[in-house]
Amino acid sequence: PPIRADNALILLMRGGRQIRGLEYDANGAVVRGKDHTLIADHITEGGIVQWAMQTKPRAILWAVRGDGILAGLTYEQFEEVQGWHRHTTQGRFESVCVIPVSQPSNEQTEEVYVSVQRQVIGPDLLIERFRCVEILDPALSLDSAISYAGPATQTITGLDHLEGKTVSVVDTSAGADQPALLLDHVVVALGTISLEIPVTAADVGLAYTPRLTTLRPEIPLADGTIQGQMKRWIHLTARCLRTGGLLINGKETIYRTPDDAMDEGLILRDGDFEVMELGSTVDGLITLEPVGALPCTIVALYGQLDVEED
Repeated sequence: PPIRADNALILLMRGGRQIRGLEYDANGAVVRGKDHTLIADHITEGGIVQWAMQTKPRAILWAVRGDGILAGLTYEQFEEVQGWHRHTTQGRFESVCVIPVSQPSNEQTEEVYVSVQRQVIGPDLLIERFRCVEILDPALSLDSAISYAGPATQTITGLDHLEGKTVSVVDTSAGADQPALLLDHVVVALGTISLEIPVTAADVGLAYTPRLTTLRPEIPLADGTIQGQMKRWIHLTARCLRTGGLLINGKETIYRTPDDAMDEGLILRDGDFEVMELGSTVDGLITLEPVGALPCTIVALYGQLDVEED
């Protein structure tokens, strides 16, 4: 069925590929129509089979594709913000729903639940909840994860839903602002994993790699375009919030300082992560990835680009 978002109606067209929006004024008259897949028609490959709209804390249209991939459209109509993103996991997304909840602060928000086929021993489908970065632990960057908090232990149980899967462990004993990646290749056996050092708090789940890739840069020239010419990023800076480390085109940025204890987890930082001399390419693309299963939020990207003349 159509979905309402602010004063717009979002519709899935016949064939399950094209998503259109109809915007209305205060009198209920259609002001304009918009094709939300016009410049990203690849995002609905496989066809949309089910969708749901989240309005708080962020307005996101979640759509399950026929191939088990989850697509998301961040859609802030009044701010004229629209951006697609694609989500994969170790398995298939089968359905999605959004449930309103009340928090201790009495503020209303909404939580996203998905059913996932992970092909493990046990239930055919798992019901999982997306974390809300404004409310839950910001250091949790794993799929199908559980969180432990209690007495010091080297054994974590309750992982029957990930039997036989390779999981990662993030130690949060020092607090959510100082997570440490303990293990990234440990196999769950009989619903249990063993650690080399004791922890009082930890997250255990399936690792994934968030990846942001820019479009090809373009600078208007008096005599044409820079497309097809060799380009070289002399330096690049990513401004981040609560980030534990960042790779830019595979180069590791400096995220530890001399004041950091070497035997402790990284302190999540706000600030700039920089790299120099990324080499020459025709496309000039930039790819950003976090370090390990640690949080990463990018709010700005800028740098100096050199374009070779023909």
